[in-house]
Amino acid sequence: MIRRIRKISMAKMERRGVASTVGTMFAIIIILTIFSTITTFWVPAWMKDREADHNQEVLEQFARLKATVELQILQSNIDIVMHTPVSLGIPGVPMLASTSKGTLSISTTSSYFNVKNGTCDWSSGDMTGTVIVSASGGSVEYASNNIEYVDQTLSYENGAIVLDQPPYGQVVLFGPQFSVDNSTGNVTVMVVVNSLLGESKSTSGSSTRSVCTKLLYVSGEGKNVKKFTPTQFVELNFSTAYPEAWVEYFNKSLSKEFSPSVYTDVKVGDVRTLTGGSNYKIISDLSSVRVIISGVAQVSIVDVILEVTLE
Repeated sequence: MIRRIRKISMAKMERRGVASTVGTMFAIIIILTIFSTITTFWVPAWMKDREADHNQEVLEQFARLKATVELQILQSNIDIVMHTPVSLGIPGVPMLASTSKGTLSISTTSSYFNVKNGTCDWSSGDMTGTVIVSASGGSVEYASNNIEYVDQTLSYENGAIVLDQPPYGQVVLFGPQFSVDNSTGNVTVMVVVNSLLGESKSTSGSSTRSVCTKLLYVSGEGKNVKKFTPTQFVELNFSTAYPEAWVEYFNKSLSKEFSPSVYTDVKVGDVRTLTGGSNYKIISDLSSVRVIISGVAQVSIVDVILEVTLE
């Protein structure tokens, strides 16, 4: 009788042990399922939203950089250093999400922006004349390295902000200080030409860095004005990594002013030639753009030299 009671007690204990083990296993499975669901679905969606917000934040910071430089030019604030913060990335969450990083870089070499006046063989686009202004150009760029959201590159160059976001393409978000007036029948062109000086360098990470700009020289409006009698051709010739964006920007700007009745857009190899009647011609390749405007009676150029550094 005692042995039977002991056997029954041991059987009950074994059943309880098995039940406890099964319960523990089920609890672990549930926890792992919840964790897997979080890391597989919720975290990527959450990171995608955070990275999209960060992309927008950097865009606003670059817009602030452009506005800061234009204010320095307008007020002729020589040798005064202005700081514009740029957030490189966003921190991750331990065991859940990695850190999203970005790269901020300054390039002051291997670039140019020239303005020339003279005559042009319209069929070929070959210009013969005099270079009025020769500037070094340069750029400040931010490239994201997102985990979930589409990557983007923002470039401040030639006084404009260009967005490159594959596979959606390139676009000039905020244009340079450039205008053409054909209201009187005598075409006038105004352009601000920026030269960025300083050490070419880059930095990567998720912290916040500062782009420091110091105005070294500005010619001032009205100090560099060329008048042509009879009218001449004026060419803007500059280097860029985003020719597609610049072609669309100048075509949109010039077509509004001239409203040409005939357009041609021809691409041979890497060279694209877009012609707006007899008013303008835009020629681009993989690394440069030439904008030729006909019938120009006056061109006004503001020549600007900026020192740019990273902190």
